[in-house]
Amino acid sequence: MIKKILVFVAVLLSAPSNAQLLWKITGNGLSKPSYLLGSMHYAPANFIDSIQGLKAVMAEVEQWYGEVVDSDTTVNNYIPNDSVLEMPGDSVLSDFYTTKEQNRINHFIYRLTVFDEEDFLWEKEDDTPGAALHDLVKEHINEDNAKFVFGSIPEISFDTNFELDAIKNNKPVGALDDSELHRSVLSDKLYLGRRKLKKQAKVLLYFIDNYAKINLRVYRTMVEYQSQDLLRINNTHGIKTRNKEYHKTKTASVQGRNITWAKKMPPIMADKSTLFVVGVAHLGHPKEKRGLLQLLQKAGYTLKPISQPSQN
Repeated sequence: MIKKILVFVAVLLSAPSNAQLLWKITGNGLSKPSYLLGSMHYAPANFIDSIQGLKAVMAEVEQWYGEVVDSDTTVNNYIPNDSVLEMPGDSVLSDFYTTKEQNRINHFIYRLTVFDEEDFLWEKEDDTPGAALHDLVKEHINEDNAKFVFGSIPEISFDTNFELDAIKNNKPVGALDDSELHRSVLSDKLYLGRRKLKKQAKVLLYFIDNYAKINLRVYRTMVEYQSQDLLRINNTHGIKTRNKEYHKTKTASVQGRNITWAKKMPPIMADKSTLFVVGVAHLGHPKEKRGLLQLLQKAGYTLKPISQPSQN
């Protein structure tokens, strides 16, 4: 295992720092190469021009697969059910907090101007699961940092640009996630195991109490993505937190899906040359063992970064 980790690190370090987002997949019986791109969902569309070889790959491949399909032209699109945004039964979010904790959360989100009214949480949002509010605050952080790092908040996800390009060129598009997996994001069945509502509430409180550190980590990740340095990105993303529940949730949302995707990808690649576009954190940290790069290598595929030509 140590030898495998060293080989993986050697591959990363041997690639130029601006050539680690796009990977070529060959071997294991593939008749045509496929490709894996690590995406930053909040990057602007014109960032495509910055990734060496990406436009040529987009023209070469026969189909596109992302985490989800955002267009409404395919049955793979997932439209969330409103029921996953509500607490089950008679449960309310305030059941899981003391009065002081309620005030702390209320003040924090009001200060972030996510809502307009100071009493939003306990009078209007008390039937919303902690995971849903957690995602709302994360979205605010991502948009704030995207505006600062990239200059604007994109109207569509960076990933969706590839989907639309494929559709424009009459190429099939597909999703690695299914509707059930997405439904689990906002329910009490998050990825690995069944997280209870009480644990969701604890994660939300931890997230709010450690907002400054988490916000800085998001900022660093976006800056590192802009410089296309995969090793630094995954070092930043892989930092452990003191809260076991928060770390378990964050890890499971990446690694749990990676395991599922690594099983889905082989028949997709065998059928057609494919460009897979997933969040950059899914590519993997050398010590994780469950990054997509590591899982595909373990399955017998050869992965090679698309290299920037030398500057002479």
